[in-house]
Amino acid sequence: MHAVRLRPSGLWIGWDSQNLYWASSRELLGSTPATSRQALTSGLFADQHPWLQIPAPELGWLSVHLPQTRLPYRVGWLWPWQAWGLYRRWHRLWLLAHSRALLHQTRQLQAQCRGRYLRQAQWPSIRQQADAILNTHHQLGDQALAKPVATAWQWLLKLQQPTALQRLQQSYCRRMVRRYAPLFDTLEQHPLTVRQREACVLDEAANLVLAGAGSGKTSVLAGRVAYLLASGLAQPQEILLLAFGKQAADEMRERIASRLPETQEASAPSPEISTFHALGLAIIQAVEGKRPALSPLAEGSGARLSLVQDAFEVALQDPNYRSRVLEYLRRYLYPRTDPMQFTERAGNLGKLAAEELKSLKGETMYSLAEVQIGNWLFRQGIEYCYQHPWPLPLKHSSHQEVLPQFFLPEPGIWIRHLTLDRRGKALPWQDATAYQAAAVALSQTGGAPVIIDTYYWQWQSNRLEKVLPKELEQRQIPWQPLPEEAVLATLREWGRLQELVEQLNEMLGYYKAGCFDSARLKQQLAQSTEPARAKAALVLLRPLFERYQQELKRTRSMDFDDMIGLAIEHVANGRFISPWRQILVDEFQDISEPRARLLRLLRDQHPESALFCVGDDWQAIYRFTGADLSLTTEFANYFGPAAITALDKTFRFNNAIGEVANRFVQANPAQLRKPLASLQQVEGARVTLHWLDKNAGRGVEPAASLETLLGQMARSVTTPPTSVLLLARFRFSLPDAAQLQRWQQQFPQLSIEAMTLHGAKGREADQVILCGLESGRHGLPSEKETHPLIAALLPKAEVFAHAEERRLLYVGLTRARQQVFLLADRARPSPFVQELLTEGYRLDVVGA
Repeated sequence: MHAVRLRPSGLWIGWDSQNLYWASSRELLGSTPATSRQALTSGLFADQHPWLQIPAPELGWLSVHLPQTRLPYRVGWLWPWQAWGLYRRWHRLWLLAHSRALLHQTRQLQAQCRGRYLRQAQWPSIRQQADAILNTHHQLGDQALAKPVATAWQWLLKLQQPTALQRLQQSYCRRMVRRYAPLFDTLEQHPLTVRQREACVLDEAANLVLAGAGSGKTSVLAGRVAYLLASGLAQPQEILLLAFGKQAADEMRERIASRLPETQEASAPSPEISTFHALGLAIIQAVEGKRPALSPLAEGSGARLSLVQDAFEVALQDPNYRSRVLEYLRRYLYPRTDPMQFTERAGNLGKLAAEELKSLKGETMYSLAEVQIGNWLFRQGIEYCYQHPWPLPLKHSSHQEVLPQFFLPEPGIWIRHLTLDRRGKALPWQDATAYQAAAVALSQTGGAPVIIDTYYWQWQSNRLEKVLPKELEQRQIPWQPLPEEAVLATLREWGRLQELVEQLNEMLGYYKAGCFDSARLKQQLAQSTEPARAKAALVLLRPLFERYQQELKRTRSMDFDDMIGLAIEHVANGRFISPWRQILVDEFQDISEPRARLLRLLRDQHPESALFCVGDDWQAIYRFTGADLSLTTEFANYFGPAAITALDKTFRFNNAIGEVANRFVQANPAQLRKPLASLQQVEGARVTLHWLDKNAGRGVEPAASLETLLGQMARSVTTPPTSVLLLARFRFSLPDAAQLQRWQQQFPQLSIEAMTLHGAKGREADQVILCGLESGRHGLPSEKETHPLIAALLPKAEVFAHAEERRLLYVGLTRARQQVFLLADRARPSPFVQELLTEGYRLDVVGA
């Protein structure tokens, strides 16, 4: 130990490589520090400070002192050469202590950062440690440092940068990709792409891989499992792979078995591969000790519909329920579409045609006001004829537009509904002056019968049913309202009650699948476009739902939705502890909120667990099953800090098809943007539009046109068989099985299949023919109305018009490897076809 005496205090100060000492005498230097009370009573004093706790020494003219210590330790009245020498000794020891500590602490922190994929949740702790090191040794920043120390200092400073975490994660992924390159090179028939490899090694708490059609998402799932096992991040029994259907789960099981045969050995544990329903069943069985019985109500829609039918008939015995049913049929059977909202007649007619408006007697009508008038007359027991021929010749063609719609045979009068508001304004495409003049002229025609006029404004203000009785009373026309039983009997005869029961049965399925609590259901209903209509339907549904639940309880069984709901409850309450640390999900874009909730609960049971999801928001076409696209597009909002990457190459379709399909689906700005280049490059268009003149019949493509096209394909085949896929939005737009069999025999060079666009998900063919590209209720996009209660029970609808139908066409386009043919109705072309033509997509057009 070196020592000097401090003047004028007489204290002694000493030092070695670890500490600085001071005492009242040289003999006490380095001894056990005395307390302040001892120092006061005995006059003895000893204390010490490690160099790491002392600020950097400072050099004065004739002194050396240590600032910011408990006592102003100062060695003064030295010759300059003495002061400089003492300063150099102290400074060297101080710098050496701090440098050693900095290097040791930094290397420990680097080991934490570089030995794993650093998750976002772990980053705050890393930053805090780095800040603490920098704060402890902050004076090193002003010193001339040795190279290793300077490098460590700069590394710590870089952790303060906004991109530091991303840089560390990328560095880790690059190392893993290099380390396991032999695995990724040989796992599949062809080496995995760069993006596929990068996706496999991600290890955030929530990972989303955005795939594209034909981009090799199954290879990524297999690569992920192989990487987890090879790297030791998970044991086989700690891995869970989930698919949505049994067939998909079986295919995944076969894929894993062929790529990783070591997991299939009898004595070796293997990853769990399951559907969501099978997972729910396994969780329930593990908690309750027995396998729950599956209710016959879950095995087919017929059994549940029969139960709902019986429950509905029982409920009708209640006068209150019976009145609510009649009120619902009277007011809420159809969406309240205001004709004034349309600027063109075609838009209004298209909407009405899509809704297929019918009276309670089953007559097809052309406006909601007409339906209301017809239903009121029916309920009052007043016989009427709809669209009865006008008895007089028309003097002018304009009179055709103002003819009465209803004829009452017994009093011999007519009822006419005119689309005029309070100010006499007509519909946007009508000339109000000419319209009113024609109405007056028809009424004043010589010999014209009595006409009762009703008006749009009366319907719009809900006064129509108040006006009608007054008009009849003024003309002394008697009526006798039908008893509720008689009305119900007629509705039953016309099939209206059965239609309602089928609609309620559909609603029950959505209600059960949503796993709603009262607060969430209330929130969903509040967001409905027609909350009154949705609530009225819910009132009718509740007693039927209660009967359904009672039947499940009576038979001690459950349906598929219970498998998810009860599993959620067991996991949330801690009755089931997940054995899995890595959870992989295929086709994630089809996930529903209850399933996502189950995934999150399972993952959150273990801090080191990870969720790895592969999906394609461009192929999200199952909202009607409860799939919630926002769980993909807003992935991090639901699952927390996330790593999101996109596969950038498709191995299926050529660049010409990709150019059309990718641009078309991204016309919706809410779709996630991602690059998707085609491996196969061709010249010219590979999407061809064929104009057709549809024959009579509901949406069936002219067989001759399809046969001609198939013949052209067959003649161009060089290496048979060439696969051909006929696709349509609805099955009735496709040829039947007999016709397909005839074509298969006629064109043996082709392998021909036909299916709906929803059924074609995951399929591919050399050539694709898209049928039924027309407008209307059964076209593409389909304009079928979704009941507001069903809409409220489903995930929130997207703002962009026909967003899911657009993705459905994308799915159709991307089933083809070589060529796509679009068959469109020239008279009623699909809006999508019109968009492809007017927006400059690269198409060939035949029959223009």
